Amino acid sequence: MAFPGTYNISYYLGDTHEFRVYPKNADGSIFDLTDYSTFKFIIAPTRGASVADQIAAFAAVDQTPNGTSILCAIRPEDGARMDPTVQYVYDIEIVKPQSAVSNDREYDIVHTVLTGNLTITQDITTEESGAPEPLPNNPSTLVVGNITDTTIQVSWSAPVSGGQVDAYKLAIIPFTTNFTDITTAIQNSTTSISFDNTSYTFFGLTENTDYTVLILSTNETGDANYSTVLTNENAITTGDNPNTIEPDFFITNDGNTAFLIDGVANDTITVMRGQTYNLSVDAAGHPFWIQTVPSTYSALDAYNEGVANNGAEVGTITWTVAQNAPDTLFYVCQNHPANMGGIISVVDGES
Repeated sequence: MAFPGTYNISYYLGDTHEFRVYPKNADGSIFDLTDYSTFKFIIAPTRGASVADQIAAFAAVDQTPNGTSILCAIRPEDGARMDPTVQYVYDIEIVKPQSAVSNDREYDIVHTVLTGNLTITQDITTEESGAPEPLPNNPSTLVVGNITDTTIQVSWSAPVSGGQVDAYKLAIIPFTTNFTDITTAIQNSTTSISFDNTSYTFFGLTENTDYTVLILSTNETGDANYSTVLTNENAITTGDNPNTIEPDFFITNDGNTAFLIDGVANDTITVMRGQTYNLSVDAAGHPFWIQTVPSTYSALDAYNEGVANNGAEVGTITWTVAQNAPDTLFYVCQNHPANMGGIISVVDGES
C-alpha cells in the first residue's frame, strides 16, 4: 500500500468542497476497494477528540464496478459546525468488515488512506450583507485646557449614543461662526486621532489670535452631522493662559506626606455638576490625578471626562464636571499614593 497520503485542505465556509481519493498499492497499481464497505471522512479540532467534537463529512466509494476512488465532500451543514478560528485535522478511513476477511481473523481491517490539516476561510459576504454601522454622533463638552502663545490644549466627552466612533477629525481655524467656513474646514481636515483619545493639543498657532476649534466623529460608514460639530461658541485667544485665571482650588504639597488643598492636608474637594473649575497645582514631583479609585494610583482608573491636564505637577487642571459624574471621586499622587490623596465629593446644583 502507498497510503496514508497527506493533503492539506482550505475550505471556504458555506461552500461544498468535493474531491476524490485514489488509493494505490505500493507498486503504483490501483488499490481494490471491492470488499471495503465503510468509508469515513472525520474532521476534528485534534486527533483523538471526543466523538461529540468530531464532524462526519461525506465519504463513499464510486459506483463503478471494482470502484477505484472514494468520493469525499465537506457540505455546508458540515461547515456550519466548524469554528472559522480553529485549524482542524482530518482522516479518511476505509473499513473491510471481518465478514469479508479470511476466517482466521476476528476483526475488521481499517486503513487510513488520506490525512492532513483543514483551515477555514470565513464567508466574506457575512458582514457585508448586514446593515451598515450607523453614523456616529458628535462629541460634547469641549474643555479648553492649557494655552500658550503657540498652543491650545482641548478635551471633550465621547458621544454616548449613535454608531461606534472610529476616529475624531480635528481642525482649528481663525475664529468664525459661519457654518460654511466651519463645514469646509472640518470636511477638508487631514488631522484625525483614534476614538480612544479625547484630548488634543494644537501647535504652531499665532500669538494674540482668536481661534475656533472643531471636533467631528467619524466611522467606516461616514462622518457625523456637520451641523452638530463640536466647537467653541466664543473665541479662544492664544495668550489667554488659564494660569492667569483665579483658581478655584490651590493645590500644593507638604513634602511627601500630603497634598495641601487651600492649605489643608488631604482635604475633601467639593465640586458641582455642570460647573467648570480651575485647580492650580504647584507640587513638583507629585503628579495630581483625579481617578475613580482611592489610595493607589492607577492609569486605567484615571477620570478624564471633562478634565484637561489631569496628572499635572505644576500648572492648571481645568475640569467641567459632567452631569453623570459619580458622587465620589478621588485624587492621588502618582508617586506617593499611600500618603498623598483624598476624596472629591460631586454634588448637584441644588445641593
